[in-house]
Amino acid sequence: MEVAARAVGRVDVLQIRGPIRTGSQVALRDAVAEAIERNRIRLVVDLAETVSMDSLAIGELVACLKRVREVGGDIKLVVRPDGIVHEMLQLTRLDTAFEIFGDEKQAAASYSSPN
Repeated sequence: MEVAARAVGRVDVLQIRGPIRTGSQVALRDAVAEAIERNRIRLVVDLAETVSMDSLAIGELVACLKRVREVGGDIKLVVRPDGIVHEMLQLTRLDTAFEIFGDEKQAAASYSSPN
């Protein structure tokens, strides 16, 4: 798994590539912790190129959401609507905890839209 972080205006995008499996989810945790340390708490986690996730990865995603929300931020997800990650989020009902978008631009723009 690879994590590439970049700023898009006031939003940080964490692009995840490859499978997220036991042990590799630590890279996601570290990237979110670094963003919080820099007071970058509007996050988009782009999972469009993530080919699979195990239960530890899903748990880590939820833990990251909790940490970011505790400091007043949020995490929005980008997933392929026909992909396995989207299916897993639906099966675990996490599609109700995260706002899910089909592309990064929509996800980043949603931070400036009124809820």
